[in-house]
Amino acid sequence: MRFIRVWTRLAIIIGIILPTIGFIVWFKSPEVRKIFGFYLLVLFIQLLTEKIVSSFRFSSLLVLVGTLYSAFRVWQLEKGKTTHSTQTNSRFISNVLWLLLLFWSSNLIVLLTLCLPSVL
Repeated sequence: MRFIRVWTRLAIIIGIILPTIGFIVWFKSPEVRKIFGFYLLVLFIQLLTEKIVSSFRFSSLLVLVGTLYSAFRVWQLEKGKTTHSTQTNSRFISNVLWLLLLFWSSNLIVLLTLCLPSVL
């Protein structure tokens, strides 16, 4: 249970606050705005979907939704990293994208190894 609390705090800091700051600070950069804008849009849709699914009280559905969105987010960040590296040279944005990619890849591993087997 303690692991989940720490992981949730990390998700808020790394997954929400950091990209929001990048989006706001580099709003005038179309490439960065596009990368973080779509990232935040998908994150918002995920949170909304998880809220709706959690009302059904099926933990297996909630884990499945989290797994699918995490996999999509890893793909999305990989594409964003590729786009960013070819169009702009901001070291901070590049580091944030790497950190996000590392976090969501780790999240996907946690979901696939710990959460998914427990609900199957």
